[in-house]
Amino acid sequence: MKKWRFRLVVAALTAILVVFVILIINKKSDRMVENLITLPETELVDIDPGSTGAIIGHGDEHQSAVTVTADNVCQMIAALDRPENFSLKMTTELFYGDESSASYHVLYHSGTLSLVETGQSETVFDRYALYSSGTAYLWNKGENSYRSVPVGSFTYDDSLSVPTYETVIALPEDSILSAEYVTVNGLGCIGVTSVPDDGYEDRLYISTKYGLLVYCESYYDGELIYRCNANSISIGSVSSEIFVLPDGTSMLSSTTRLTESEAE
Repeated sequence: MKKWRFRLVVAALTAILVVFVILIINKKSDRMVENLITLPETELVDIDPGSTGAIIGHGDEHQSAVTVTADNVCQMIAALDRPENFSLKMTTELFYGDESSASYHVLYHSGTLSLVETGQSETVFDRYALYSSGTAYLWNKGENSYRSVPVGSFTYDDSLSVPTYETVIALPEDSILSAEYVTVNGLGCIGVTSVPDDGYEDRLYISTKYGLLVYCESYYDGELIYRCNANSISIGSVSSEIFVLPDGTSMLSSTTRLTESEAE
């Protein structure tokens, strides 16, 4: 099985290549739960982990009738539903010695459409990638045109270089050390610790309510090498204005809203 760090690097390089190879061809160079606020059409969860990572607590109040263990965690996570319409803010960090680097992302997802905004600060985003039916539409801030490229099975998850619940489901059983119900900054999650390769240890936390990864860490020989924080999650309608290409072409003709059962 490939090393986690290698998987991260491959995913990151793939995302970079998809964007920047197209830019070269076209000759153009271009973040724990504090409150749950229920709005009329959306549910917003703000997560503020700070610079030292998440606060992990016991998840007794979030447990169901079924106890999660290393033996059944894959089935438990596979049973979670990811909402059809949501947005989230996410920070990914790489650590190497005393140095580190961070990337900031905003993801909007509705049905088969996904828009990823990426930047090197929490407020300024300069790269955009809209994914629809196996095609990525790429542009940079200030551009009035875009490049389209077939990406096959490459998805917005791949472009963010983050693990998902599918990552856990695909883990070999003998690589899972433990699993339990926990809270991550107050949000109920299933926490999974795995050792995919010698020297590596991954800790992933999947929201039991949303089926989305909210926090993860990766260690090599006890040293933190990777961290991912979902800083806020918004569940609900996604405006059709989000999925508009820079030339004005709308990819979603009307606002998509959650059904009542999804919003509860």
